[in-house]
Amino acid sequence: MTAGSVLLWFFGILAALVGLCAIVSFFQRHFESEKFDERQQQVRGKANGLAFGFGYVYFLVLFAAMKLGWKLPLDAASLVILGLLMQAMILHIYAMFHHAQLPLGKKHWTSVLAYGILGCSHLHLFRSNQETLRIAEIAAEQGVNMLGVGIESAREDVYLMLVFSAVFFSLAAMHLIRIVWPEKE
Repeated sequence: MTAGSVLLWFFGILAALVGLCAIVSFFQRHFESEKFDERQQQVRGKANGLAFGFGYVYFLVLFAAMKLGWKLPLDAASLVILGLLMQAMILHIYAMFHHAQLPLGKKHWTSVLAYGILGCSHLHLFRSNQETLRIAEIAAEQGVNMLGVGIESAREDVYLMLVFSAVFFSLAAMHLIRIVWPEKE
């Protein structure tokens, strides 16, 4: 890769980010969004800061571990996805503990339903991929690689679906608890 192509990619990505920000800004000006009060915005800001702070430390340690050649328990891509999931969970849990997860006066049964559906779909993917993995392990014993990747890598991907399912079910449960058990005035 030449320096010119690297600069071209950099400016292309930068232009795409500027375009994305312009589109988001347009939609925020012309379409009404849900309103949070000042206290909720402050709590959500603290939750964002906490989640991003955790992410900075987590990804810095992950990068150092990879550069130092440490044996990692999972594939690097799986660890990155787990780090992003932990950031999202920190954000949701902190906002939920401080009653700042839902806009004022809103009870979003759709968020409970959406998280529940996502949890069910990932659980279904886990079950079907687990069966495929079992068949692939039997085939690997016969000397046939039907997956195109190693069994350990495929097993990680299968169990990552289970982790996604658990995260989505826990988010659905947290939102359901907050809706059913309202905060005290």
